[in-house]
Amino acid sequence: MASLPFILKKHLSFTQIGIFSLAAYPFSLKFLWSPMVDSYFVKSWGRRKSWIVPLQLLSGALMVLMSYYVDEMLVDPSYVYQLTLCFFMIIVLYATQDIAVDGWALEILSPQNKALASTCQSVGQNAGFFLSFTVLLALNSSEFCNKYIFAEPRDHGLVEVSQYLYFWGLVNLGVSFYIWLFKHEAPPELGSEQLGFKSIYTQIYKFLKLPSVQLLIAVLLTSRIALSAHDNALGLVIIDKGFPEAQLGIIAVFQLPFDILFSILIGWKCRGGNELKIYFVGFCLRLVLCFYGVMLLWIYPGGEPSNSFYALLVFGSILTSIGANCMFVSICAFFNKIADERIGGSMLTFLNTVLNFGSTWPKLFVLWGIENWGSKGFCRGTFDYCYEECECEGGVHGYYPVTFCSMLFGVAYLGFLFRSTQKLGNSS
Repeated sequence: MASLPFILKKHLSFTQIGIFSLAAYPFSLKFLWSPMVDSYFVKSWGRRKSWIVPLQLLSGALMVLMSYYVDEMLVDPSYVYQLTLCFFMIIVLYATQDIAVDGWALEILSPQNKALASTCQSVGQNAGFFLSFTVLLALNSSEFCNKYIFAEPRDHGLVEVSQYLYFWGLVNLGVSFYIWLFKHEAPPELGSEQLGFKSIYTQIYKFLKLPSVQLLIAVLLTSRIALSAHDNALGLVIIDKGFPEAQLGIIAVFQLPFDILFSILIGWKCRGGNELKIYFVGFCLRLVLCFYGVMLLWIYPGGEPSNSFYALLVFGSILTSIGANCMFVSICAFFNKIADERIGGSMLTFLNTVLNFGSTWPKLFVLWGIENWGSKGFCRGTFDYCYEECECEGGVHGYYPVTFCSMLFGVAYLGFLFRSTQKLGNSS
């Protein structure tokens, strides 16, 4: 999912890419069925394996099946709804599996190490992002492969999306069989309470009635509004301006060591109970970097980037990564601290669902705004609006007004976020 918007940008509009982003919504809705994952299982398999193994087998099989059709769907805008539906189904399976994985992590980690669960999650996600973004974008790019891999120029990359899906579908199936046959889940402790389906919903309802939880939800749903344009559109807009797609993917090579290092450091720091202070610092850093991103876009003339511009972009990407890890690792560590083990899967799922939805819901509006809020330029020497055959001048890209509004909101939001994180930290 990380690299597909960049691949689709060659054939789809910003609004159509926004429609495709709906495929990620199951991660924002999985709370609706999470109590079922905590309640129903096959005892001989284990509470968590009963869900992890079948779901991973299904997702692997679906990825293999999709690999036979996905290349054609990616290049034809008329398939945008079918493509969205296919990936929506895969994400439903992964989102449901994620519920069981969260619950299992709470059960196997000791109380003093629960804050490090978010570190494990962040390191895993960063490694996955590197493989699905940097590696796929580079190997799928004809420009990159012609420059670094192929002896003779070709009009396509080394790896097609279909081949990538097929390979990782097979890996999924292999890992599923390994977990099924060789990983054994510890049975519940004698006398431990197992809550039923209705009881879990009741417990979560009581949890939601707490004023501190309602404040936390408000923070999770609003804190990404100011950052959404930078997170979801800057890369697309830079590519739209002529930046080589594969070179943008290679930036993640520089990011990866910092991602892993800071995930570990932040997770360790969170053991001292400073989770929400770190979250606030991460937000402030990322808000500043929104302005930095606008400046980079403004000075970029288009086409092949200079070494100095590329260095500035790498520097900004590393700082953005550090800020993102501050926010993600710290808030997930806070979730692990307040979660009830008896309904760990459902409670963590609810909190992660709100977190995901807070970052997902602004995306469609941001991409729509970028496409509709800009002003067209004029053909040089005329008062005719730009069209393909003429040389344009003037006009304002829609990214600028959208990001300006986002940053204004972010500055006004700082006071609310500071007071909220202080209050939540004191009440936990």
